[in-house]
Amino acid sequence: MKTLLLTLITSLFLPAAAAGAEAIVSAGPYDETAVGETQLTEALARARPTGKRVLLVFGANWCADCRAMDALFKSNVEISAQLAAGFELVKIDVGHDEVPRKNAALIKRFGVAMETGIPVLVVADAQGKPLNDTKKERLADTDHRDPAKVLSFLKQWAKQ
Repeated sequence: MKTLLLTLITSLFLPAAAAGAEAIVSAGPYDETAVGETQLTEALARARPTGKRVLLVFGANWCADCRAMDALFKSNVEISAQLAAGFELVKIDVGHDEVPRKNAALIKRFGVAMETGIPVLVVADAQGKPLNDTKKERLADTDHRDPAKVLSFLKQWAKQ
């Protein structure tokens, strides 16, 4: 009887606990339900009249470096000001190991070098033309946690 009761309780509560844990892992700066093309179209529409550049951040909620950089975007006054003044920010979720990868068309279109890790920052002009080469002009993994390096990257790519 105890075994039956234990089995019943376990079957009722474990799925709920697992769903709760998944929600915690999924919570983060990237909208996992957003369509990247739509996000980009909306950002370009905002960028054109203002002359701002578009900063696409390819990453995922499971990525510690992605979350750390996003925290810098919000907490560091200089970085926040640089973003607000010069960029329309778009956070593109790349998922985990899906095949094909989530937002694969955007990854290909912008030449995102995923093989060296995420996040990957792509700067585009207001027409959507990529301006930086993500294989050569990128932050290293640990640089995403360094306020000076993130700010330097943003200043380098801000419209002059």
